[in-house]
Amino acid sequence: MRNGKIVSGDTAFAASEYGKERDYWLKKFSGELKRSCFPYDYAEAAADGEKKGTVPIKFSPGSCLKLTALSKGLDHRLYMILAAGLVALLYKYTGAHDITIGSSILKQESEEDFINTVLALRNPMDERVTFKGLLLDRVRQTALDASENQNYPMETLLFQLNIPFSQKEFPLFDVVILLENI
Repeated sequence: MRNGKIVSGDTAFAASEYGKERDYWLKKFSGELKRSCFPYDYAEAAADGEKKGTVPIKFSPGSCLKLTALSKGLDHRLYMILAAGLVALLYKYTGAHDITIGSSILKQESEEDFINTVLALRNPMDERVTFKGLLLDRVRQTALDASENQNYPMETLLFQLNIPFSQKEFPLFDVVILLENI
């Protein structure tokens, strides 16, 4: 995936070089998959034909200070806190026990390895999990594992999982988190 679009080309070659990463992604996305998305007004979506959109969220200066203090001023910790909040919010809105969100890639090993621009973070959910448990035990570990395995082409993964895809929508998730202007 480049610039939000799935592209073909040398992804089969790249996929063949990353056996450990392939195994991680195939295991992570085995079983039944359902895209996580916020409920929306079907009548309104049908009228304009589009159900996608961007919802920028700006925090007040006071909230920013509290979040920064909670994250101890580290951008990656702030990102994990916000990602866990998004997963928790999707869980509360949908009641789904399997939440997948997209996350921008923070780094690539080298420019030649630039295959994906987003990663799919699949998080199992249950009623007993606390926010702290969600943050530390699930979202954080899922993000770290996905980042460690980021060089495996998502296009190839979709083919191996036999999931149809198009240029218009990505089949693993509808919601992406992107942290800008830190």
